[in-house]
Amino acid sequence: MPGFDGTGPRGRGPMTGGGRGFCVLRAPSKPDESVTGFAGLSGRPVSGCRLRAAMELAWLRPRAERLQTVLGAMGGRIGHREAFLAAATLQDALDHYMRKEREREDQQPA
Repeated sequence: MPGFDGTGPRGRGPMTGGGRGFCVLRAPSKPDESVTGFAGLSGRPVSGCRLRAAMELAWLRPRAERLQTVLGAMGGRIGHREAFLAAATLQDALDHYMRKEREREDQQPA
């Protein structure tokens, strides 16, 4: 574990590496729970807000990325629907114009 600080490789949290480190940490299932366990070469007990913040970030990042993906997809769908409605409205306007033109032509003397 780089730094032996309980944050795991690349800051992804404990128990995310290859199992070659000295850390044994209980990962919380919720962001408001504390991380507890042992970390570092000396196996010192750890618990606290630095690890809690790291775990919260590890918990929040994938969820935020997923939400951004979903929002991007929704934005794309909104754009397609707006374009469809604009095209449908434009087609309706064109059809109306063509009908009026035909009516005008029909009313003119031959």
